[in-house]
Amino acid sequence: MICLGGALYNLNYVISFASMRGLEVGVSQGSGPMLLRSGPSLVRSFVVFCNASSRRVRPVWLNYKGEPQSYPDILPHRARAMHTYVGHPWLFRDVVSGDKLLVNGKEVFFPPQGVVEQDGNVRYIPIHITLPVYSLKERCLQVVRVLVPSRDFGKLNIAHTLQEELVETPDLHQELAQLSHLSSPRATERLEY
Repeated sequence: MICLGGALYNLNYVISFASMRGLEVGVSQGSGPMLLRSGPSLVRSFVVFCNASSRRVRPVWLNYKGEPQSYPDILPHRARAMHTYVGHPWLFRDVVSGDKLLVNGKEVFFPPQGVVEQDGNVRYIPIHITLPVYSLKERCLQVVRVLVPSRDFGKLNIAHTLQEELVETPDLHQELAQLSHLSSPRATERLEY
């Protein structure tokens, strides 16, 4: 059994569900993690990544090994059409700070099956990239990182723990490791299918 979204599921059901979505999962013995990565898929998807934020956005596709592959940046309030595949996860990051952004309100986006009209034209699905609601503390840390050179963090008249947190910048690989632990109850809330 595995816990997803607060409910218990048979592990075979979860693997079968992931396979239907074009995902491969690596499952270690016991209650080990499932690896978040692209699986083989011939089912195309046609999307438009719409940057609804005032930040430059970097689309990141997770390849077949679960490694992040950056795509060209999307300028603020601009969009980019993308042909991708069902079961290929995408994440989005702020180019300057590395902060995570949301896609349709979630951290990870899995493209839906594309539609080709009778005349042969594809129907693009708009996908909205937005800022999450950062806590006041997170937002203050972001602003200080922009305004104060990192070599001066220790000179700030703030608590030592906050100085340490300033040094800890967003780390995509660490976040991927956390997202790959799909056995956690909150994980599926963070994924957009």
